This record gives sequence, C-alpha cells and structure tokens, in this order.
Amino acid sequence: MPDKFFPREDIQELRNNVNLKQLIAGLGLKIDEKKSRKHEIWTHSPLTEDQTPSFHINLTTGSWYCFATSQGGGPLELVQRRYNFRINQACQW
Repeated sequence: MPDKFFPREDIQELRNNVNLKQLIAGLGLKIDEKKSRKHEIWTHSPLTEDQTPSFHINLTTGSWYCFATSQGGGPLELVQRRYNFRINQACQW
C-alpha cells in the first residue's frame, strides 16, 4: 500500500475516533466472551500464536496490551504491529 501523508492532527483525530469494535472485527479477532467484561475485551493475540486469550483491550481508554509479547499501545499501534506498517500506512488502513 503506498504511503499517504497524514498530518499529526489527523493522526490524533484517528486515534481518538477509532471504533474499537470495528477494529477488532477488521483484524479478525474472536472475543473470549467468558473472560471479557463490559469495558474490556480479551482475545487471542493477533501478534503471536498464543494458546489462551492473552490480548487485552480496554474499551474505555482504547489501549491494548499483549501479555504474550509484552507490547501495548493504542489502536494505530496495534495495526502497525499486526501488519508491520508505518504510521501513515496504519492510518490509511
């Protein structure tokens, strides 16, 4: 995918307005209903092949943490790490 330039303000706006449920669906993540709660989702990591749900998404803050890889961040960083994208590619995705 060719890089499209996103100004800093647009990147921040994307971070603030990402629909996390759409992002989860777009990444093909299957939610672990037993472990998840109202404001948090647990799933298998999209960054590694874990055997148990080790990937946590906080729906209130939009942050995530992968206990299998000890990585975390926001929605754009998740897309970056999942697809090995640069920030502008993640924004375009």
